[in-house]
Amino acid sequence: ALMEAAKYCTIGQLSSALYDVSGRYRRSM
Repeated sequence: ALMEAAKYCTIGQLSSALYDVSGRYRRSM
């Protein structure tokens, strides 16, 4: 179930989440 959810979420939510987090992290630096 987790793997299936990851397949659906990874491309959309995960990539946008990583981009947002990396953006905040760089701004903090």
